[in-house]
Amino acid sequence: MRTAAQWLEENCNEHFFLYVDTFDPHEPWDPPQYYVDLYDPGYQGQEVLHPPYDSADLLTPEELKHLRALYAGEVTLVDRWIGFLLDRIETLGLLEETAIIFTTDHGFYLGEHGWIAKSLIRENYQQYLPLYPEVAHIPLFIRVPGLAPGRTAALVQPVDLTATILDLAGAPPREEVEGRSLLPFLRGEAEQVRDLAISSPTLRTPQTVVPHPAARSSITDGDWLLICGSQAAASDSQEQTRAVDSILRGVAVLEEDELSPQLYDLRSDPGCLRNVLSERRDVAERLHSRYVGFLAEHGVPEEHLQFFRSLLG
Repeated sequence: MRTAAQWLEENCNEHFFLYVDTFDPHEPWDPPQYYVDLYDPGYQGQEVLHPPYDSADLLTPEELKHLRALYAGEVTLVDRWIGFLLDRIETLGLLEETAIIFTTDHGFYLGEHGWIAKSLIRENYQQYLPLYPEVAHIPLFIRVPGLAPGRTAALVQPVDLTATILDLAGAPPREEVEGRSLLPFLRGEAEQVRDLAISSPTLRTPQTVVPHPAARSSITDGDWLLICGSQAAASDSQEQTRAVDSILRGVAVLEEDELSPQLYDLRSDPGCLRNVLSERRDVAERLHSRYVGFLAEHGVPEEHLQFFRSLLG
């Protein structure tokens, strides 16, 4: 943040685009102790600076509470330094002529749904975990000078940010940009941006002939959330990954893992604790049909798409 602030001081009289990435709050979660003490003062147990990408049952209740405190302390530290950069923007007189976008790529399970982290990683294999809102519903703040502040539950996707930035810069739309500019919505000229949002691990690469059944997508219309994946057999999928720590592992399916589709009513169950697919099969089929249509529209070939055409469950 200090480097970004210095760059602004040197370029504040020019038209600029500045992208700032903070690797924190990734692990190790080792903020100064006074940040941790804000959330779990007096803890005397074992520190878990590198959380296990595994079941939350591996930690005692006290360790899990402290793990959350370490994460919260790390996030608070990052927030403090984002504030430092925002203060510099204001000090330089840029606040009323600079658009500011704040977002992230994913969340992190801290015991929710029985898991820690965003996937399960053991010595020789990785397991994809379902993308519940704790991981898939990410923060997005946009401040555009001259536009009134407010909050919205509108559905948008990270891919929309590129189109929005181009629009802010007055650049014409580009064919290869699949996102949608958020400016018409932010100006009150449109009632919504999207009526469906999809979060997913990578479903297809040139090396992935058969999609892995554990690479499940989350599909939401804002009221309902459907979690579903391909209907390929796990034995047919030979996917490998270097995710998280760059060590090559095979992608596996735990014997106890339930890969059947799940449906949640976000209005009454935002934490996704009660699967109502058997009760509202009609909703699941509707969302699934739109999901398959989305994959087809974006060029997934039939030899791959065939594994997604059936919902099952």
